[in-house]
Amino acid sequence: VLSFIYVCSCYPILFLGANKGQQSNDIYFSCLLPVRRKDIVKVRLFLLSIIQLISIVLVTIYGAIGSLYKEDILIEAGDKISDVGFGFGQIGSVIGFVLLCFSIYDLIFVTCFYKSGRAIVSSTLLGMLAFMILLCITTLLLPISITSYFNFFSNLYVQIASILIGLAIYILFHYLTYIRASNLFEKVDF
Repeated sequence: VLSFIYVCSCYPILFLGANKGQQSNDIYFSCLLPVRRKDIVKVRLFLLSIIQLISIVLVTIYGAIGSLYKEDILIEAGDKISDVGFGFGQIGSVIGFVLLCFSIYDLIFVTCFYKSGRAIVSSTLLGMLAFMILLCITTLLLPISITSYFNFFSNLYVQIASILIGLAIYILFHYLTYIRASNLFEKVDF
């Protein structure tokens, strides 16, 4: 799950071309084009969604490939063989959780950024902080009985429900993010 934070860390490059976009006033230039400011927000949010969904697909593919070599990943502990962390059997639950994390990160990052059109560093740090806090809370709230916890999330119905709930939250949060960020960006004066 932690690997998805790298996707979020590329947002400053996508939004401003790192420092080059700030120097060339990319946001100001975009506002001078004959498009509505709401459309600028919509396109950037759509681009983020595509990148996030591509990263989820790639992790799923690599997880499937990794599950083929599961014997190499397993650790022998005496007579028992135990899995290390979440395996491919829990990928649906992981995807649902990652969709929730992306939703919260995008809500914080995009609204903070379009509040002024310039606050790329603070919006990135606030978004990453929220992502990491959510990750830490979830990790700390794992039940004592880890094996029953993993067996619960290995259930196919639980995985499908996790993906559907995560997708519903993702769509709802991105709609709210679009509304809030476009309203804030309309008020920005360059």
